[in-house]
Amino acid sequence: MHWQLHKTGANHFEAWKRIGRKMPVSVALGGDPVYTYAATAPLPENIDEYTCRVSEEEKGELVKCISNDLFVPSDADIIIEGYVDPSEELVWEGPFGDHTGFYSLADWYPRFHVTCLTHSRDAVYPATIVEFLLRKMHF
Repeated sequence: MHWQLHKTGANHFEAWKRIGRKMPVSVALGGDPVYTYAATAPLPENIDEYTCRVSEEEKGELVKCISNDLFVPSDADIIIEGYVDPSEELVWEGPFGDHTGFYSLADWYPRFHVTCLTHSRDAVYPATIVEFLLRKMHF
């Protein structure tokens, strides 16, 4: 589970590590394009990214996941459910390109165990091509 140390996901992981329990994780891909912005917006720690919608009328429905107690947008294309076990040894991952072009170095990260994968009938996997990698490939 690649999350940057200064981001909310890493803070949540540390909290689950302190209580010694597996951390439920659900990844929502696709759906309303505003989710991508909300997920990367520099919001304060106590602000839920899902509330970062344009207006109350545009809020979508949240539905409970199948294999954990988290909620995800009902219009997401793909949902990956699972957990991270803070008691496990970390794994070496990276380096990685980022959507801003920043290249993060290899580091130790927790393993993401997938327990359920669901998708819409005509699911689209959203992706971006990182500029740094394009320069290396000479496109």
